[in-house]
Amino acid sequence: MPSFSRSLIRRWRVSSFTGLSESAHDQSHKGESPDHDLDLPEGLAQTVVAQEVTAPETVQEPQGIHAFPRGARAGVFWHAVLEDCVGVNVPDRLALITERLQQHALPVELAAQVNETLTSLLETPLDAEGARLGALDAARAEMEFLYPVQQLAPQQFLSLPDVPERYREALKALDFPTLKGYLKGFIDLIYRHDGRYYVLDYKTNWLGPDDRAYTAERMEVAMADSHYYLQYWLYVLALHRHLQTVKADYDYDRDIGGVRYLFLRGIAAETRGVYARKPSRALIESLDGLMRGKKTDHEHQAQGVTA
Repeated sequence: MPSFSRSLIRRWRVSSFTGLSESAHDQSHKGESPDHDLDLPEGLAQTVVAQEVTAPETVQEPQGIHAFPRGARAGVFWHAVLEDCVGVNVPDRLALITERLQQHALPVELAAQVNETLTSLLETPLDAEGARLGALDAARAEMEFLYPVQQLAPQQFLSLPDVPERYREALKALDFPTLKGYLKGFIDLIYRHDGRYYVLDYKTNWLGPDDRAYTAERMEVAMADSHYYLQYWLYVLALHRHLQTVKADYDYDRDIGGVRYLFLRGIAAETRGVYARKPSRALIESLDGLMRGKKTDHEHQAQGVTA
């Protein structure tokens, strides 16, 4: 029998946000909401490490959406329902929700609660600009992307400009093998509002038993601990590249509105469960350069110091 003596080049592969971020996750934790570029079996979704919520003096049982089942299956269910209902006229929404609950092995008795929460999700403004999921100018669900990566190592992210200190510290936990190949992903929703384009991602993370848990600070902690900041950098880069090819007069500062991460369980909170940010043009252009194998200005400066 012929023998195979050549070594395989393991660096050349297709990866995703999950593939990059899971190197920093303690796999003993179970994920709350899987992303659609996830390659692991259900139940092994990426870890969500949420800051503990200080218990009130009188502990109450979670109600409504806060009592909804947790875990990967619940995350997939909500993604499916929102994909069905955002930008689509559904004649019998309750029947559709019941069908989706059955498909995902969740109690059908939750249908009325889901419908009530879904109404809030569709009608509540996402931000000060007033965009609502139920009334978007234009939207594209499940935008898929695939772009080449010349060479990418975890420490290179630290050379990007305009990275908040909390995220810079989180980046130090990444330990994925150097990537050569491609990055892929599915963006939950791209929408346009008042002429600007936004990346929206749904998260079913459970941050605590009631609306008080969904503060800006707690969502910021979840974004850092689960490396969602890296996810939205990769997603905004995909949108940035797409608009460069289809919009003749495209300008990042003018045309990109930013990202909206919607923590679904916090829709009735003061924050509406919305984490809103816009990565700087310098960060996205430097990330674009990294993917193309170019050194960032910070890397050049570091080499100049050590030379």
